[in-house]
Amino acid sequence: MIIKAYAKLNLFLEITGKRKDGYHNILSLFALTDLADIIEVKKTKKLGISLETKNFANLESLPKEKNLAYKAASAFCETFCVKPSHNIKIKKYIPAGAGLGGGSSDCAAVLKALCFLEKIDIKEKSARKKLFSLALKLGADVPFFLSGEKAAVCSLKGEKIRPLKIASPMPKILIIWPDAFVSTPAVYKSFKMGSQEDINKKKKLLKEFEKKLSFKKAFDFSPYLFNRLENGAFKISKNVEKTAGILKSDTKGNALMTGSGGAVFAISYDIEELKRLKNRFSSLHKFIFLAKFI
Repeated sequence: MIIKAYAKLNLFLEITGKRKDGYHNILSLFALTDLADIIEVKKTKKLGISLETKNFANLESLPKEKNLAYKAASAFCETFCVKPSHNIKIKKYIPAGAGLGGGSSDCAAVLKALCFLEKIDIKEKSARKKLFSLALKLGADVPFFLSGEKAAVCSLKGEKIRPLKIASPMPKILIIWPDAFVSTPAVYKSFKMGSQEDINKKKKLLKEFEKKLSFKKAFDFSPYLFNRLENGAFKISKNVEKTAGILKSDTKGNALMTGSGGAVFAISYDIEELKRLKNRFSSLHKFIFLAKFI
């Protein structure tokens, strides 16, 4: 079975508090893009899970046991008492350490493929509960990718998913990974939490954003794009800060860092504007993508 594992962008990301388990609660608008890894999963006669990766991005060579897709397959077989006899092939296009959710999306794609191959009915309540519990253990973003939603507002650690139906025309996207691996734990240690008053204001802003997206009318995204983690990532990587600053200046605020970084994106209804920006940055950075929301 061949399946695409799509990258996501966080069009809005607020941190609403720290949890007793050490994680943070978030409030975020996730949206899928057509930038994707290609995953192929097959059943084999040989016992064991094999993994082959063709790297077209920035992925470092890792033992298969540390690969998230391998971990997903191994955990799936254990959870559903399935004989581990599978081959996984990954064509990797989504940069790692970018905040685009590539590893989490690969996890979800492998889980979906295994459910199909092993005839696990994820519409059945018990199986679905086990699958989503497993997904959350693999990563906070994995439940969103597993949900099949193209856009959603996610809260708690990311596992509470409220589907978002978008009616408005969506702009095109330019995604830049400015050669900067940004550690998620380091960003969470470095960022400055907003005051409760500010967090409440941001919650209202997200509601306004959702309302705009529900109308069949194009609008300016810049007042609504927000990422609380930017201030933490910018302390760690001047490359990310500089790239974000240039994009925001050149697009009148229609740019943002996604997730915990370090990828930055710009949006515009004018594809020619994004092509000009792409040409401007192409000599500086290797991983630059023109994309669209799906």
